[in-house]
Amino acid sequence: ELKTPLTGILSRADEIQREAGKDPESSSRLACEIKTEVKRLTELVDDMMRLSQITYGNEGEEKVKVNLYTLARGVCLSLGEQAKKKDVEINVTGKNLIVEGNLGMLHEMIQNICDNAVRYNVPKGKVSVSVEESDGKAVLTVSDTGIGISAENLPHVFERFFRVEKARSKQFGGVGLGLSIAKNIVEYHGGTISIESEEGRGSTVRVCLS
Repeated sequence: ELKTPLTGILSRADEIQREAGKDPESSSRLACEIKTEVKRLTELVDDMMRLSQITYGNEGEEKVKVNLYTLARGVCLSLGEQAKKKDVEINVTGKNLIVEGNLGMLHEMIQNICDNAVRYNVPKGKVSVSVEESDGKAVLTVSDTGIGISAENLPHVFERFFRVEKARSKQFGGVGLGLSIAKNIVEYHGGTISIESEEGRGSTVRVCLS
């Protein structure tokens, strides 16, 4: 995963060096491509460090009472501009439910799930987020009308660095760690996370927290 963007950066840098002074327009384009690869590399390293921190270093993380519904609404508001650019509508429903957990980690978990729902959606698509109570537990459900995942790939979606296919990841971005981080956060809080999906018809992620 680290090698792919680094290889891209090196090849473009070599091309700029060869073309130095000959074609300013081409050099500018290559410089922009390098910036894109560096950004991807930075995101990858940040996500790897975050995943390691969640997995191995959170024994002392402070837990407080968190309103899951309020948190979900806040996350969706923060994704408003991204959704607008993708022509995706986000709706949040449900009721105020209090869970005990680390505010920053729970925010990150919801952010990663909702970001995926927007990122892998289609024009005129929808993302529906709900917070409801079931069997004494708070249940966060995020459903989208996006591109979905095939039955073959579905068992692997929570694996680190898993992306359905290279062409798709290049089109939609991401480094394949968002759902893995979300899963680790949910498990840290003693909860469960599951996903249902059908290729071409969207996905639904459910998180249950006590």
